[in-house]
Amino acid sequence: MKYIVLLRGINVGGKNKIILNDFVKILTDKTEIKSVISYIQSGNFVIESSLTKNTKISDLIQNTIQQEYQYKIEVFCYRLTDFIEIVKSYPYEILNKRNYVVFTKQKPNIENIELLSQKDFGKDLYQIGQKSISILYATKYSASKINNNFLEQQLHIKATSRNWNTVVKLIEMAKN
Repeated sequence: MKYIVLLRGINVGGKNKIILNDFVKILTDKTEIKSVISYIQSGNFVIESSLTKNTKISDLIQNTIQQEYQYKIEVFCYRLTDFIEIVKSYPYEILNKRNYVVFTKQKPNIENIELLSQKDFGKDLYQIGQKSISILYATKYSASKINNNFLEQQLHIKATSRNWNTVVKLIEMAKN
């Protein structure tokens, strides 16, 4: 089965450094992992595995990172079909460098969603799904109040963000 795996907070600002070529080799040596392809240095993988539950893949990767690097890293794992459904449900027009998907482990509770909806984000748009938040920035990610840390704090969730190009590239890689 194919999975898309996203790691949160590696190789950012010199923190939680993982050399991905080395990490791919470590994962490939696991008997449960058939193949691993990484994309850019921010923790994006296409994994083929004999494991049939994404939670088993997440646990395997999280434990491997803990053992090899002593980092506690959030791992987001989606079956390829589920990842594609998240992308298909993206509600906004695709505009250069303004489209992002925030991947979450669970849907935020309704009270936190309502509190977030009362805030003013100018022309930035967002829509909360079951395990993702679709965002269209008015200008760019770095100019917005809606960023990954903000969403985690406001919604009391774990999340990791990817730009549209990365999301689309991971699907292309998984289909080849």
